Order: sequence, then C-alpha cells, then structure tokens
Amino acid sequence: MKLSIPNVHFLFIFIFIVTSSKVYSSTCYYAPGDMNKSGDNYYSTTWNCNQRKVSKYWDDFNMMRPYWNDGMGYSDVCNVKKPLGRIMVSIYALEKSKNPKYKHSILNWAYDYAEGNISTLKVNCGDGSINAENFLSTVTFYFNGIYGGQSVVRRSGILLHESRHTRKIHNAGSKCPSGGSCDSTWEYGGANQYHVLWLWWFGRHGKNTTSAMKNDALRDARWRHDDRFVVNPGKNI
Repeated sequence: MKLSIPNVHFLFIFIFIVTSSKVYSSTCYYAPGDMNKSGDNYYSTTWNCNQRKVSKYWDDFNMMRPYWNDGMGYSDVCNVKKPLGRIMVSIYALEKSKNPKYKHSILNWAYDYAEGNISTLKVNCGDGSINAENFLSTVTFYFNGIYGGQSVVRRSGILLHESRHTRKIHNAGSKCPSGGSCDSTWEYGGANQYHVLWLWWFGRHGKNTTSAMKNDALRDARWRHDDRFVVNPGKNI
C-alpha cells in the first residue's frame, strides 16, 4: 500500500465534531514548531518515509483512511508537519529504540505491547485539554499530543501510555498534581509506570537516536515520576 503523494504544504482550519461519548468543537491547525528541537527532522531523515515501514505501521495499528484523511496526512504521509507523518516517526522511534544488550528491557517489547493493545489508532482535533485517550482499545491522538511542544520521543511515550489503558485505567482520582491522570503507586503497574520506565530506558540506553532526544526523554520521565503518582515512587531518574 502506498500512502504518499507529492507533499502539499498548507494550513487548515475546520470544525470537527466527534459523535461518541464526547463532543469536541475546535479549531485544527498545524503547529510543528522547531522540528530540529522536536527531533522530527532527525527521525524523518532516518525513517526516510520507507514504504515498507509505512505499510507495516499502518497495518499494525489498524489505521483507517477516514480517520487520517482530510488534511490529517493520508495523502502526504512523508510530511512530518502533518499529524500522520508525526505519528509515523514516533512509532518508528518506539520500534527502533530496542537495545539487544538489555534483553528484558521495556525498550525491546514496548512496540509489540503497544501494537497488541491498540485495536485502532486515529486522530482528532480535540479541545486542547488532553494529549490522547483510549476508549475500548481505540486510541485517539489529539492535536495537543501531536503538536503542543511534544517531541518525537514524548509522542512515542504517549502511545505506549495509552496502550496500557486497554488493561489498566488510572486509579487515583484527583489525589496528586496531575489529577485524573494519576496512579496510586508505582506497584499498581499502570500507564504511568510503563511510561516512565520506557522514557528512562530510552534516555539511558535507547538505540538509533540522539543525545538531545535521550535528554528530553529523561526530563519527561522525571516530571511524570514526580507528578503522576499519589505515592512518589522514589526512583533515581
């Protein structure tokens, strides 16, 4: 399957209403920011819009054209200014960060875990309040999680985080700084534990990346470690 056609660069605004448990009315627009800082330029070069990888990720995460059409990037998948291109390079980072030196590391099974626990991956504008959500194993990325200052590696972490919600939801109510996005403890083994673990391993031992991306992963891991648990895990990150 070939998704890419010659790039068309444009800014678009539209009203998008989701007919599900939530209704969003919001303005969508591309806000790629500094693509060197976010790692999108680096990863788009190493990924090189490989058509075999495009087809693999598309099929592995059961993406569907209606969810990625109409300006979301279906007809311009190589363009990392658009949502589909940005998701593709983040999936690529999740897959290519594996390090065989550490056989049991989350780096080596995170891609397979995410793929196995996401039935459909789609995109929507959102209202700016959340990055992504999992509803009955369908994961929706919103523009805040695709843009919003999110680097390639941070988007990869969000993808893994949301995949964990297929098996475990947040269980801490509003008892910590991040409110409903919190887990009670590290031992609960929820989405935040997986998220922090992957970011830490990526920052310390991730392969096929840059020192800037490793440092960004560790910064995000430290923030989540301190703000996403009722009981601080007390890990050395």
